[in-house]
Amino acid sequence: MRGRATPAAGNDGAGPRDGGAEARDESKEAGRVLDILSSPSKTSLRWAGRIRVFPDKMTVKHLPDPPAVAHSPTSANPVSGCQWSLAITDILYFEVVVLSDLGAVAIGVAQKTVPLRSHTGSEGGNNKAFGYVSRDGGIFTGNTRVLENVFRFSTGDVVGCGYRGERGEVYFTRNGQHLKTLNAVTRSLAEGLVPTVTLEGEGTVVRFNLVGPFEYNVHTMAPNDSSNGSRRNLMTPAGAGRGTLRPGTVSKKRAEDELGPYLRCRSQKRVKLLRDKVTFSAIPDGRRSEYVLVFGSRPVPRLSSKDGAGATGSMGRAFYFEVTLASTAQLPHADHPDSLQGADIYVGLAEKTLVGLPGIEDTRSIAVWGASGALLGDDERLLRESVDPQLDPEVLGEEGGVLCLTAGDVLGCGVELESGRAFFTQNGLFAGWAGGSVGGKEDPWRMPYEAELRLYPVVAVKAGGDLVTLNLDHQGTPLRPFVYDLEYLPRLPYPPGPGATVLGGTAVGADDAGGGGWEETGGR
Repeated sequence: MRGRATPAAGNDGAGPRDGGAEARDESKEAGRVLDILSSPSKTSLRWAGRIRVFPDKMTVKHLPDPPAVAHSPTSANPVSGCQWSLAITDILYFEVVVLSDLGAVAIGVAQKTVPLRSHTGSEGGNNKAFGYVSRDGGIFTGNTRVLENVFRFSTGDVVGCGYRGERGEVYFTRNGQHLKTLNAVTRSLAEGLVPTVTLEGEGTVVRFNLVGPFEYNVHTMAPNDSSNGSRRNLMTPAGAGRGTLRPGTVSKKRAEDELGPYLRCRSQKRVKLLRDKVTFSAIPDGRRSEYVLVFGSRPVPRLSSKDGAGATGSMGRAFYFEVTLASTAQLPHADHPDSLQGADIYVGLAEKTLVGLPGIEDTRSIAVWGASGALLGDDERLLRESVDPQLDPEVLGEEGGVLCLTAGDVLGCGVELESGRAFFTQNGLFAGWAGGSVGGKEDPWRMPYEAELRLYPVVAVKAGGDLVTLNLDHQGTPLRPFVYDLEYLPRLPYPPGPGATVLGGTAVGADDAGGGGWEETGGR
């Protein structure tokens, strides 16, 4: 749960209002803002053109035109765009991570009446739209270019846009550096400006960051700017402004395998890490075709006994993380004819000393292979139990094809800390407890109890076209809202009844109310 927003002070010269009514209105508005930030949905966004919103609701992609349009003699508009329903005065600052720029990206703020079929800032009239465009580094307001060739940006860059309340200024940043402040905008006008991004070029992908941590340190604002002291803590109760600080300055001593503040990797020369510190891809090596293992920096908490009784984590009942596949080459896997042509990556839990692949070359690890959706432990295909009913068994199939990872998918992995049972999620739906029960035989996967054993989130990547983002627990909360809501984690299926629902692997049990059971869907 994220920290409650602090209402902004003042009413910008408006007439006197009843103090109690004003406080109630501000509290209601703060609650609405918090709800959108902590649990975004598709209704939080407005878009036009060929836009795909990923399940995390923070990542958007520009899609190709349909064949009929692409081959039409009348050229289609090449630009698509999307806006948030939050005013810039609600959040004061936001950033966009450019995951793939295959044409152009523009970031800024604009009124909701401004068309989204041209780059933001290039139309709309004075003080109605502001934009910063990647292709030439130009900064626009309305339909006027106010600065040329500031700094071009492209894939891997982090660009931001903010609002300074006292001065009424809109400003832009690039990779943590301030670029340009534009002329004053009255608060009444600013309240109509919302975060906006426009995309051009098939396959262009960006991800919004509305809550931090940010690349730019907003505390560098001038002391007499009132918004410097009123930046509302919309991050976490323990954050105390954590989301406004640039990551990477926590540890003074750098570990050998440290890959930024959140990740670990022993083969760092083969990993390209973007500036957001959690998005990466493998650097192809023509001399070999080995997988690169990237681990989260924080392990699963130790179980307090062989039964796991009393184990707790910073997120409560479960340790959990998610992986978003921003893009993938999805090339045919000649070495794996049983592949369903998903991304050739492995996602799961393993020791940092692992040599090889998780779920295959270590008896204590577990992983999903994205190419086919197979759930693996000790080089064996595992069953999945209590799968969300929305995952149709006919679609799931014996090979687990629903877990096959394609661009835009979000795969989650976790451990229920009282039992040590591992579980997986897919795009906000519960994809099953690892292991299952068939014919009365129980064979669940449980986290091994060993005093020195520490399992970490792990992703194994090989192809340079597979761009992966990890969302991990950091200081008690995820870096971004999880797609799957852990409050809906279903009850454990054991002791199993005669009709426990088991999907994947080799069998599908009968659906019976006395079985393992499903309480409520986790999809949103």
